[in-house]
Amino acid sequence: MAVELKKEGVASFSLWPGVVMTERMAEIRKNDPEKWEREMSVGEGYVESPRFVGRALAALLSSPSSSPSSSSSPSSSSLMDRSGTIQIVAEVAREWGVTDVDGNQPPSIRSLQFLLPNYVLKDLFASAPYLQPFVPDIKLPLSMMGARPSE
Repeated sequence: MAVELKKEGVASFSLWPGVVMTERMAEIRKNDPEKWEREMSVGEGYVESPRFVGRALAALLSSPSSSPSSSSSPSSSSLMDRSGTIQIVAEVAREWGVTDVDGNQPPSIRSLQFLLPNYVLKDLFASAPYLQPFVPDIKLPLSMMGARPSE
């Protein structure tokens, strides 16, 4: 789609949010804590509200660098430069200084800051939360997350 729309000057990219606390997710966390812990549990600072995606996208679309001729924003990347790519919501938000409704800026779903405490070393971080600030913000390549490289 991005290839076809590029001829018309239209950008097309995919937005990947992290763990979004939808009404259904909040209901599961409240009413079925065992299921939450077993299947979906991530720490409080790692969930995104449904508004976070909208805030990040609005910042990206309303920025001066959204137009190909401008480069006065935090990123000189235009929307057309992003066309055909995957955009991680937390990374776009960080790039534009966007926070979630609670003022939090969740880490990228491909960052070690998200993966280690929530999945890889969950038990260690549960017993030693003071280690979290020492985890580097190293991001895994999208290809390791099941994404296919753009052609």
